[in-house]
Amino acid sequence: ITGTPDGGGAAVTLAGPADAYLKSAGFGDAPPEAVQRWDAEIDNVSNLDTSPADPNWYGNAKAKVFLPRTLNELATKFPPGSLVVRFTPDDARPDAFRLVSIQPTR
Repeated sequence: ITGTPDGGGAAVTLAGPADAYLKSAGFGDAPPEAVQRWDAEIDNVSNLDTSPADPNWYGNAKAKVFLPRTLNELATKFPPGSLVVRFTPDDARPDAFRLVSIQPTR
């Protein structure tokens, strides 16, 4: 995901694992549709079984792997200033930062 910090400045590119994506906080009972979908996508993949014993393991694993892509697309539809992101420099990629957490917050 690439975005501009609230205070302005150059855009920052972030990369990280699916578990860095957190469900929303503080939107109450009527969050914007994109935020509702964000939470639903996280819920949909959170308990998927990826063990070889599950006949759907491949599809489940694929859903988990593509979760960040889906959430990054949803994030483009959030109200301005509603995405709280924590990140650190990525030693392996000097042009990017490692995503620690990302969460829609009101």
